[in-house]
Amino acid sequence: MRRMAEESLIAVFVDFENLAIGSRDMHEGEFRIDLVHKRLLEKGRLVFKRAYCDWNRYRGAVRGFHSQGIEMIDIPSNKLTGKNSADIRMVVDALDLCYSKDHIDVFALLTGDSDFSPLVNKLKENNKRVIGCGVRSSTSELLVSSCDEFIYYDDLVQTADKIRTVASARRASRSTGARTRGRASTKTAPVAKESAAPLAEVVVEAAAEPVVEAKPAKRSRTTKASTKATSTRTARGRRSKKSVDAEAEAVTDTPVEPETETTTTEAAHDNRAEGIDKLLEIVTSLSQDYDPVWGSLVKQTLRRVHPDFREEHYGYASFVEMLKDAEARSLVTLEYDQARGNYKIRIRS
Repeated sequence: MRRMAEESLIAVFVDFENLAIGSRDMHEGEFRIDLVHKRLLEKGRLVFKRAYCDWNRYRGAVRGFHSQGIEMIDIPSNKLTGKNSADIRMVVDALDLCYSKDHIDVFALLTGDSDFSPLVNKLKENNKRVIGCGVRSSTSELLVSSCDEFIYYDDLVQTADKIRTVASARRASRSTGARTRGRASTKTAPVAKESAAPLAEVVVEAAAEPVVEAKPAKRSRTTKASTKATSTRTARGRRSKKSVDAEAEAVTDTPVEPETETTTTEAAHDNRAEGIDKLLEIVTSLSQDYDPVWGSLVKQTLRRVHPDFREEHYGYASFVEMLKDAEARSLVTLEYDQARGNYKIRIRS
């Protein structure tokens, strides 16, 4: 039985030392294997992944390869010549896989070394499609011309930076709108404080009534009665002030229901926006390889790149609803094909 939607099965071989040196010359920091891994996932399922290197020399890169599930083959350098046999081991493994696993139809060679050109030609002789990937400054033109397709790592870095910038701008725009709605929903709060203020002032004035103290020399019945009455008025004033303070505090501390509702709505809006960002990123990448880009292909690719992707998690009942929301936001255009029962998707410029 032929696999779903005729998706390609890809075997990945990485000559890491060549990539690490080229990436260092780019002055872009460490080589980001996740960018290449994601781009290849957009082209098909990765069923075999190996990277060859003397990993003692590149310990900092181990975590990145491990997080992508790439098997790391350690090839120690020769102490006399300073070279290693990683290239030979990689060629042997690739040819063995070519002859033993007929279901693998695409080989991705991550290197810029021209020594791999004979391997590329032999794979093509056996009806295998070959995708190359390397750093532009350290890639041989002979290797590029031999491959069916070549991806420059430099372009992946630029695309990732561009997507990050656009996504940040969209988030900033959403945050500005959320703050504006928040200020509008809290306009009623100062009114409650102002209404409590006059009541507190009245009690303060009542409590400020002067207290007449009796002289200690003579304490007549009249004086005692007067002192007792004054104390009673003072205590009443204090109790009244406390009670109004409590009322004023209760009024000002009462939560405003509309604000809570606004916060919940904003959280749901941000969740949907996160899903839309992932959708746009995939459609943008697929547009480089397909014209038109079909909705079924986008969903299939989304689940390859993000295995935990579910449109329900982002508040959509179906993937079609998600596509229509992206169109409503003026981010994509949709065209329904009656014959195929599918949508054509294009990024709106």
